[in-house]
Amino acid sequence: MDRGRLPLVRRLALALACLLPNLACDRGGTVPPEAQIHTPPVVYDGAARVPDIIVSSCTFDVDLPRALAKEVPEVQPVIEAPPETGRVLTMEVLTMRGFGQGADWQGDKRLTVAGKLSEHGKTVGTFKVRHTSPGGVVGDCVLLERAAKDLAVDIAGWLEAPKMGADLGG
Repeated sequence: MDRGRLPLVRRLALALACLLPNLACDRGGTVPPEAQIHTPPVVYDGAARVPDIIVSSCTFDVDLPRALAKEVPEVQPVIEAPPETGRVLTMEVLTMRGFGQGADWQGDKRLTVAGKLSEHGKTVGTFKVRHTSPGGVVGDCVLLERAAKDLAVDIAGWLEAPKMGADLGG
């Protein structure tokens, strides 16, 4: 894929993610603005050493907010910067081990994501969630899509009663 077109692809994927939860699912109405949790794309911590091939080829940064929106009606993936007021969930990849190594990597693939829920600029909860995949014959992007779905379930449970310093996943 041409790296110059990637931002457009990501924008389209996230725009679609913003529409699908409300159009494709019958949730009995729309979520009132005060209940919405605005969720921008996941960012990658520089210390995570995420391989360029993963950043350029996979869409984990938008897959996780989209998967979370399927689990929690209040989650609204956003393309642009989230609003300064209201509820905002930001997430960051802290570690990514084994992804982007191709067939040379033997063993589990591990991922750690940190998140912070803010209300009107004040942090009301934080978490770290871990995911381990046994790897296999499928590609990294497929494994990351599956990880996004699994992580979304853990994060959705935390969103029911967010607390500071929660340790999720296994």
